[in-house]
Amino acid sequence: MFGLTGLRSSGDLLPTAFSPVARRSKDGPIPLSLQQQGLWLLHELEGGGLAYSSPFAYHLKGPLQAVVLEQSWNEVIRRHEALRTTFTIVDGQAAQVIAPDLLIELPVVDLRLLPETEREAETQRLMTEWARRPFDLTVGPLLRGALFQNGDEDYVLVFDVHHIVFDGWSMALWVSEQSAIYNALIEGSGSPLTSVPIQYPDFVPWQRKFLEDGIQETQLEYWSDQLLGVEPLSLFADHPRPPYQTYNGKTQYWKLKRAVSDSLRVLCHREKVSMFRVLTATWQTLLHRYSGSDDIVVGCPFSNRNDPEFKKSIGFFINTLPIRTNFSGDPSFLEILGRLRDAMRGAVANQDVPFGKIVEHLGSDRDRSHHPFFSGDDCAEKDCLADANIRRYQSHSAAH
Repeated sequence: MFGLTGLRSSGDLLPTAFSPVARRSKDGPIPLSLQQQGLWLLHELEGGGLAYSSPFAYHLKGPLQAVVLEQSWNEVIRRHEALRTTFTIVDGQAAQVIAPDLLIELPVVDLRLLPETEREAETQRLMTEWARRPFDLTVGPLLRGALFQNGDEDYVLVFDVHHIVFDGWSMALWVSEQSAIYNALIEGSGSPLTSVPIQYPDFVPWQRKFLEDGIQETQLEYWSDQLLGVEPLSLFADHPRPPYQTYNGKTQYWKLKRAVSDSLRVLCHREKVSMFRVLTATWQTLLHRYSGSDDIVVGCPFSNRNDPEFKKSIGFFINTLPIRTNFSGDPSFLEILGRLRDAMRGAVANQDVPFGKIVEHLGSDRDRSHHPFFSGDDCAEKDCLADANIRRYQSHSAAH
C-alpha cells in the first residue's frame, strides 16, 4: 500500500452540514489540533529532522523591490496566527504558543559577481544547503525565506515552512496574499485584503466539539468496515526495508507525449471524472500488476476544509486517508474508475476524523519502517528537497 501525493477538496461530491465557527477563548493554553498532535509525536520520536519541512522556490523575472517584498512577506505573517506559532509543553501536554508579532528578515544573496555559467549551479547548491536546516518547534520561527539574485531582473525566492503550521492549500493562500500586498505597496496603497475571519487556533476547539457530537464514532465505524482485513502490500524489491523510515529518496519527472495527455483529457471529459482520479486509478492498477494483489490501498491527502470559513486560513488542516480499491474479477479500467469513485465518495464523507484516530481505533500495529495501511503519505517525500519543490521551482513575473 503506497502513498499518492495530491490534494482533494470535497468539491461537489457530498455536502456536509457544519456548526458555526466561533473565535476561541483567549484564556489558557491552546491545545494542538488532532492533525498537529500526529506531527508533534513524529517530530519527538524522530528527534526533529527534515521529513516535515516544506521548501518551495519561485523563479522571479522582472523588476523587483526586495524591501517591499519583505514588507509584504511580514504582512502575511501578521495576518495569520499559524505563522507566528511555536510549541511547548504545559502540564505535560503539547500546546501552541502564538507570538503577538513577528518580523522575519528576507536576506538577499547576490550571485551576480559569479560567471553567468556558474550562477544556476551555485543557486541550486545554496538553496539545497539552506533548506536542509531543521526547524526547532519550541523556538521558531517555523518559516524562513531568502532571495537569490542571479541578474538585475533575475531572482529565485526560496521559502521553507514546517508542515505543522502549513499545508498545500496554505501555499496557494500565501502566494495570493503576498502578491496582492506587494502590488498594493508598490502602487503606494494599503493592503487590499480583508481581515482573516477565523484563525487556525480557532479550528482546534471547533474540531473537538464537531467530532464529539457523534461524528467521530460514525466515521470511525465507516473506516472500520472499509479497512476490514487490509494486509500490507508485498512488492518485490532489490533491497530489504530499513527498520526505520529515513525519508531519503528521489523524485522522478517525465513528460507525457501530447497524444497521451490529450487522450487522458478526452477520457476525463467523457467519463466526467477528474484527472486526479484517472491518475490515482492508474497508480493503483500499476501496483495491482506488480504485486499480484487484488486489494490495493493508497493514501490520498484531502484538504479537510469543508467549512467555507476555513478556506481563508493558513494552517495544517490536511488529512491523509486510505483509499481502497478491489481489483477482483478482472475489471476493465472504466470499472476501476467506478470503484474508485465509490471509495472516494466514502472517504470525502468521512474525512473529518484524523488518520491517527483511525489507526488508534483499529488497533493497528505501529511499525516505524512504514506507515499503517499504506507506505508513505503526503509528507513521505519531504526529504527529497533537491529533487522536488526546490529543484522544480516555478517561474513568475516579478513585475507588478
